This record gives sequence, structure tokens and C-alpha cells, in this order.
Amino acid sequence: MSKFLESLVVNNLTFAGNMVAKKTHIVRLSRSAYDDHVDALPRQLSKAKRAQAIAEIKPVHRERWTATALCGVRGEQSTYGNVQRYYWEPVQNPSMEHVCGGCLGAWRKLDEPEIAGYDRTARPDEDWPWPLPLGWQAVAPSGHPWDVPADQPIENVKDKTGDVVGQHRVELRRWTRGSRIVRLVHHTDSDTYAARYWREGAAPQRESYASRGSLQSAREECQKLMAQGGY
Repeated sequence: MSKFLESLVVNNLTFAGNMVAKKTHIVRLSRSAYDDHVDALPRQLSKAKRAQAIAEIKPVHRERWTATALCGVRGEQSTYGNVQRYYWEPVQNPSMEHVCGGCLGAWRKLDEPEIAGYDRTARPDEDWPWPLPLGWQAVAPSGHPWDVPADQPIENVKDKTGDVVGQHRVELRRWTRGSRIVRLVHHTDSDTYAARYWREGAAPQRESYASRGSLQSAREECQKLMAQGGY
């Protein structure tokens, strides 16, 4: 069992899925399947037989939990009135396009408490943590006409009307699919990161951004833009 799974305790928030949930959800853990199996052992067992029975419980049951999703989704399935409940299985650092939007909204309303297994301390130069969606490829960063290095004045870049359009920002990564472009950009003045998207040959002002904030959130938005196939 991984160190992440070993570290989980009752009342942790973590990402998890189960047999019937279509998305990965943010759940609050309440009880492990291992504890359920221990409590289900017959009470009349001798101390020695009870210890033996506990030792025979499969380790995988420590990795499955009864939990409550923040969005209210229940890990169960009902067929003709018969309810089958399924355990939740925690996962670490899932790609955010697979995470339930309702859970994310509820989590933000709680002021984004810590989620076990969610590493938000990414570095710009580390390997991309997810496989690229179909058709997308990483290419060398080549920038945008309005990107301005931090040591140069933004006033050097103006549009046709004379308005200043330059921004202190650096392109860290670029991906393409046909004419579509997704960029991971560092805004150096505010020390924030953005997921920006554009099309090859389009006017510079047609570029937009999907997220601006932490490096981790910008990386997740880049992945989400590519997973959507476009914009």
C-alpha cells in the first residue's frame, strides 16, 4: 500500500471514485472497509481465532472507504428498490478535468481546505504530470506578440492605435493541435500563472485565458482546455 493511502484517516478530505460515480469526487472519509470487516467478525470467536481472522483480512480493504462526497453524490446504486452501496477508493493528484465540478464548487465555498493527496506545490520546470489528450503535442515555447520580458518596459509594445498592450509575462509551455494553441504563461509582475489559448494566425487580441492564479491551477486549466478538444 502506498504512503498516501497509509496516511489517510477518518475525516480527511481526499479525491476518490467508486463503481457508480462517473467522476472523481472530493469526499470526506468516515470509515474504512477494513474496520467494517473487523466489526463483522463473530463476537464469540476466541482471542486467538479473532487475531487470526483479522490477519486474514485482505490489505486492499484498508484502501477502500465509506465517505461522503461534497456535492452530495452517493456511492450507491438502486435496482428495483434494492440498494447496493460501494466503497470509495481514494486517488492522488487526479487530472482536474475528471473531477466533479459540484465538489470543486463546494470545496471553494469552504475556503479550499487541505485535500489529502493533492499536491499544489508544482514547479514550472517539472515533467508534465498527465498524458496529453489525443491530438495534442508539446512544442517549443515561441511566445505571443504582446509578451514582454520583465526587464523591458511594456510601453515598447503598442497596437495600431498607439495603446500600450504589452504585458510582463513569459511563456513556459506551449501545446498545439492543428491551429489551436494552449500556453502556460507566467505573469511576472503579479507572480501569477495563466492558461492562455489562441489560434495560429489569429490577431493578438483574440487570445484569451481560462485561469489566472497559482501554477497548479493554471496547469490544470491547460490540461482541461486540451481535453475539451478546443475552445
